[in-house]
Amino acid sequence: MARSPPVVTNQALTYQTAEGIAHTVTIGSPDWYAWLEAPEQRSFAFEHPGGRFTARKEHKQRGGWYWTAYRQVEGKLRKLYLGRSPELNLERLGAVALALADQASQRAVDDRSPAPSAM
Repeated sequence: MARSPPVVTNQALTYQTAEGIAHTVTIGSPDWYAWLEAPEQRSFAFEHPGGRFTARKEHKQRGGWYWTAYRQVEGKLRKLYLGRSPELNLERLGAVALALADQASQRAVDDRSPAPSAM
């Protein structure tokens, strides 16, 4: 049986250990930040009323580890910087979800706008 990917909903992270044991961690708690810092943790899904994204931990040669949010918008992958693990609180996650949702809605508006007419 495959493990479910880690997901953040309703102010909590839900994930399964390698042994299949389910855990729930409150966002902003010491356990949340410990989970983010663990070397084996590389991604999670974030679901919010204002939007959703997949977060991935990435390494920069000169900057260490940080998190980036990704969301597919009409076939194009959009991304926004989330920050380092200590910066990932519920407010930051929600703000990035809204920003990515705004990009998606702006893209939809741009696609429906009439082409400029030649004079």
